[in-house]
Amino acid sequence: MDSTNEAANYIKGFCITLITWHHLIYDNFPGHFSYLGNEFVAFYFIVSGYGIFYSLEEKLHGRRLHGILRFYGKRFIRLYPMYWIWFAFGYYPKSGRSAVLDFFLLSLDHPPVWFLNAIVYCYLLSPVLFLVARRLKLWSLAVFTVALLLINVAGHDWQLPFRLAYVYRDIYFFYLFFFASGMVFPWLLARNFPTGRLGLYVAPLLLVFIFCAVQVTHHPLVSLFPPEVSVWNFKLNYYCVPFYLSAMSLTFVILKGLPRLPLQKALIIVGQYSLPIYLVNDYLGYLVVRLLGKGYPDLVYFLVFAGLFPLLVLGCALAQKIVYLPFKLASN
Repeated sequence: MDSTNEAANYIKGFCITLITWHHLIYDNFPGHFSYLGNEFVAFYFIVSGYGIFYSLEEKLHGRRLHGILRFYGKRFIRLYPMYWIWFAFGYYPKSGRSAVLDFFLLSLDHPPVWFLNAIVYCYLLSPVLFLVARRLKLWSLAVFTVALLLINVAGHDWQLPFRLAYVYRDIYFFYLFFFASGMVFPWLLARNFPTGRLGLYVAPLLLVFIFCAVQVTHHPLVSLFPPEVSVWNFKLNYYCVPFYLSAMSLTFVILKGLPRLPLQKALIIVGQYSLPIYLVNDYLGYLVVRLLGKGYPDLVYFLVFAGLFPLLVLGCALAQKIVYLPFKLASN
């Protein structure tokens, strides 16, 4: 890969491909192992935090309030037009829910698309996280960790509903912690580190991440260590720690080493259109199941889905260009 931007898009493309497979199984075959789509979303939060740091650094020169407003305006344009089209035609007509909070992705009660709901809250808090990261640099990780611990102790004392944790073994705002950690990558990547052989670490780190991801999902393997440890007055899944560390390490290796990876060109392109793919991939899964019925092994559905996936990407690329064309023309 030639740049960290390409590396970030590769990570997004790889993850969204797995997430669509997760949705195919999770939505149509309840109880089947659904291939860790929820866990791979963690990389999106890390990469998003990394990108948002640079966006805020660019916009907060000079008048800080004006820069923050420009930042929110750009995030609004990048996220909501595509989401609102999906919301109007794909979700709201059959949801039967009050539309106001869902319309702005602010509902915490079973939101229409949990990742977008979570990323909106990350965006809302990102100026504060940015100021902490910029001032404390690598030490901000310690601040974020302590904050996560205190919030979860309080959350368990207050008996907050577990749905607010969005899985990751019921750690409140764990996704926000991943996002905040991504803001530290500018300093991690700036450290002197031999990059020539970093690509060799991709496969073993990915295996460690997958193993830990399985341990924090609904289909855990037999644990090699005690699955839970007590942290003050709540229990923490032991594997959440190496799950986080392996995700961070793997992201660092790819962004720093820029190794050549499988299906590189294709997945970089897929990563550029991950938002519309995320929103509409369920329809392709529904089509595949309707065409085949439900009597085949999961692998059969995966192969058919994979064969049609390029058409989904092509359609999403076209839709994204059309939706954002007016904003592009207006900016020129």
